[in-house]
Amino acid sequence: MSFFMASETKELHENAVMHSFSFSGVKGYVIEPRACIRSDRKSVWFMPAWMILPEEEFVQDGNLGKLEPRYEGQLLEHEFYAKRLLEQGYCLVCAAVGITLGSPIGTIRFQEFYEILTHDFDVDRKVILVGQSNGGIMATNWAVRFPHQVERILYLYPALDMRSWPGLEKAYEMRGGTSMGYDMSYEEFTSRLWQFNPVEQAAALAADGIKILSLHGTADTLVPFETNTLQFYNRYIAAGAGNMSYITLPGIGHGSSAPVYESREALAFLTE
Repeated sequence: MSFFMASETKELHENAVMHSFSFSGVKGYVIEPRACIRSDRKSVWFMPAWMILPEEEFVQDGNLGKLEPRYEGQLLEHEFYAKRLLEQGYCLVCAAVGITLGSPIGTIRFQEFYEILTHDFDVDRKVILVGQSNGGIMATNWAVRFPHQVERILYLYPALDMRSWPGLEKAYEMRGGTSMGYDMSYEEFTSRLWQFNPVEQAAALAADGIKILSLHGTADTLVPFETNTLQFYNRYIAAGAGNMSYITLPGIGHGSSAPVYESREALAFLTE
């Protein structure tokens, strides 16, 4: 089933075009190279969306939080990855759902977006996910429900335990775009936490063979390495299957920095 509505196409820069469209009250984006698209039309899906959107599109992604100033002439937050992925023929995709924290309705909107990608844009049915910060929750909760649709996941200082960040009460109260929070009582939310909290899903992703790499700074006090990437990794490896590794970045905190935003290891993982 396609939920696709008419798209708008604009020049992003000399090497890429951006298609944008609306579905179910959400805006979706497909950025594709002008030439040399891979024959398999592989796509890299960024969560949250603002990481690969030009500044004028930021307003479409509700509840963005603080954005770091961009360098003069920088078009996209993840320009390093975007430029090189486009040069290698990958499509870059995202859906501006806001901060859903992996809620059921957010996962439904992501699946609708996936159906549009594969039906209307003919991208490969196995996507590559990039989950940054709160995007780690969103990427994990969609992947664990649709593992056959996921090739691999790159985490960038990911939130993987909602008890660590943002805390359960805040997680319950947070709302993304178009009322995408947890539509249930707080008591039900906490009793079903095993269904929504990424760290509880680590063994399932391992069993499904989804390959994972996480980059995380050792000085991250907002989303600490130990209670997020490391705890998730330990549970993934304990499952005795799959393939996960992590790279610690000494002295790096939470936010944009060259070791995270310009990692050759991360790029190699995405394109191997």
